[in-house]
Amino acid sequence: MNAETLHAIVRDVRTEIQTAEIVELVHRLDTALTNQVNAPADPGPQQETSDALSELRSRLASAPSNDFSPAWRRHLKEMGIADLLGEELREDIDDIFLRNQITVAVAQGEIHAGRAPR
Repeated sequence: MNAETLHAIVRDVRTEIQTAEIVELVHRLDTALTNQVNAPADPGPQQETSDALSELRSRLASAPSNDFSPAWRRHLKEMGIADLLGEELREDIDDIFLRNQITVAVAQGEIHAGRAPR
């Protein structure tokens, strides 16, 4: 990959992350899960978790990186960041919740640590 291609990929990834507010949504989900773990009987944090997760899923499903060319996708994988964008990140987060349907505290810990399965 040449410098021009790298620059274009980085520019588009940066724009996606900023425009879709992915970092903020993951933080919001982490906070909602923390609140849910700390007050499991309170329906408020459960709703916050659901809302944050729905919004994050929606943004990731429509992320521009999902439509990157196969060459750009290959470059993202070579850089080790393909799973931090779009559908791949959404799938990783969904996997966390599927594995931890009853153990919200574990799901919160994995989201907080950024330890989605790869």
